[in-house]
Amino acid sequence: MKDKEVYKNLLIALDQMKSDAAEYLDKKLWKEITLPQTYEELLLALSKDELQDISRHYGFRNISSLKKKDLVHYLVQQLPCRITQELKLMDEHRYLFLKQFVSEDDKVFQAVLADAYDHKLVNYWRKTGLVLSSSSQGQKVLFMPSELQDVFQTLEHDAALQSKLKQNTNGWG
Repeated sequence: MKDKEVYKNLLIALDQMKSDAAEYLDKKLWKEITLPQTYEELLLALSKDELQDISRHYGFRNISSLKKKDLVHYLVQQLPCRITQELKLMDEHRYLFLKQFVSEDDKVFQAVLADAYDHKLVNYWRKTGLVLSSSSQGQKVLFMPSELQDVFQTLEHDAALQSKLKQNTNGWG
């Protein structure tokens, strides 16, 4: 009888831990911010661990000793240069996902999150630094900072990139 009670209490504790972890992640992903902001301001709102995740995604080396502000400055300088390389690794589906955040008319296009966007997908894009998440005016949104939108727009008609995206989508053979 005692074992069943212990087991039941353990399950209750695990459920509470799971709930607490989900709440923590939700707060982390959906911090309230006012848009628009510069890419630098947006990155400054991230934790140093989140900035280091972005750095690791791109394989940046010898920057772990940088202070947070210096790391942000480094990323603001380097990421626009790395977009082409990052896009060449993607398939057309990921590229089209990014494309929805770029608008010719509006520099900060926001996509209100649908149920289809789970935490794993949001985390993946946040770690690339290309798409960030926040809560704005009570709505959960994903968006691409305007500085990256400009770079993305210049690559839109790059024939070599489009060919690589098709190749990545269809495979090699």
